[in-house]
Amino acid sequence: FSCKTASDLENLRVMEKLELERIYFDGLGVPHRLVIDSELPVSKVRNIAWFRGAVLDDNGWAERPESMAEHGRRMAYELSRAPGRGSLAQFCANFDARIGALPGTGLLVARALLWEGTLLTDLNQPDLPATPVTMFRVAQPPTLHVVGA
Repeated sequence: FSCKTASDLENLRVMEKLELERIYFDGLGVPHRLVIDSELPVSKVRNIAWFRGAVLDDNGWAERPESMAEHGRRMAYELSRAPGRGSLAQFCANFDARIGALPGTGLLVARALLWEGTLLTDLNQPDLPATPVTMFRVAQPPTLHVVGA
């Protein structure tokens, strides 16, 4: 795949490079596709960028991998059983209160679960935190593990 903006396609040099890429990949027997930014679904791109941010090091995730992984397992377990009513943001705020975590931890965990594919939903939703929690499902029902026994 080559990703370009619509304005890039007006540049002769860009078009020449695209043709070279096409010839190269054709020689390898690999299909070459051109993706233009204006043709991408805006909500999906925005949502992917939103949950991708949950796994970047600047939010502290990497500093507490064990506890965050445990929070992820617990959240997946709860969501697979009876997620309740309300939005994802409301579920996450309640999750924070139930486990005694700092506000925002649950939403960070949900974003990471979305990124890793454990939590699934329709990415065309305009605002994932405001999406009803019933619109989310767990890819594989998790099991809880006894810790420290």
